[in-house]
Amino acid sequence: MTRTPSSRRRARLRAGTAAVALAATLGAGALTGCESKSGVAAFVGSTSIQTSELSSHVDRGVQTLSAIGVQAAPNDVQSAWLGNLIERDVARQVARQQGVGVSQGDVNVFLSRFAATRGGGVGALRDRAARNGISEGDLPVVFETLALENAIAGKLAPQLVAPDAAARQAFAQQQQLFPGLTYDQVNPLFRELLVFDQRSGVALNAMREQARQIGVRVNPRFGSWNADTFSLGAPPNDLSQAVAPSGAPAPVEGGEAPAPVPAS
Repeated sequence: MTRTPSSRRRARLRAGTAAVALAATLGAGALTGCESKSGVAAFVGSTSIQTSELSSHVDRGVQTLSAIGVQAAPNDVQSAWLGNLIERDVARQVARQQGVGVSQGDVNVFLSRFAATRGGGVGALRDRAARNGISEGDLPVVFETLALENAIAGKLAPQLVAPDAAARQAFAQQQQLFPGLTYDQVNPLFRELLVFDQRSGVALNAMREQARQIGVRVNPRFGSWNADTFSLGAPPNDLSQAVAPSGAPAPVEGGEAPAPVPAS
């Protein structure tokens, strides 16, 4: 069996030059016992991420890794997934502020077009996701965030699309991945996806600022939020030192004073 590399960075679906890279695998923190079934893992402003939601993604991720012969501890998958869920909730808030949103149908289209444009097809994307603890059924959760990032960029930087001539050439080279579709039918999303790294950067800047304003507070059992890097850090080895007497997480730099996190 192979073992996933240890990293403090959570897995994110990002694009490379020829294929999607599921960037660096998984972090640290543990979902065990009652912590995995009740309570709050994090607050994004006043929105809570329940540990029950987190544990469901973790369970499926571990099962997915096991099915392909990759050994990974649940605590690795947990850190990656909590980071994904925090980013999703921040993206939802920024999107509402900008007057945009995505439906489940929009997410499904974005996923399939993203896979064809940047990932070598849906099958290849699913394989990469599986190797990073993301089950096929959970792909839309990750892609909701990416679709929201694209929509946010459309409001903040609508001019940021690939030139038409370059996009036509790229489509001609990849047309077998778009069976039955013409260039006009896949646009404007195709032109947006060709420069998605830049569009995502625009959205992430807005999301980072939003997270600073509303405050992201993580239950210390599951790590700590870094406002500067917009990422989740690992919890301390001695969790007894991480919980304030009130039971609330320590304040996050750049955020509001923390609200109490219910104990499990």
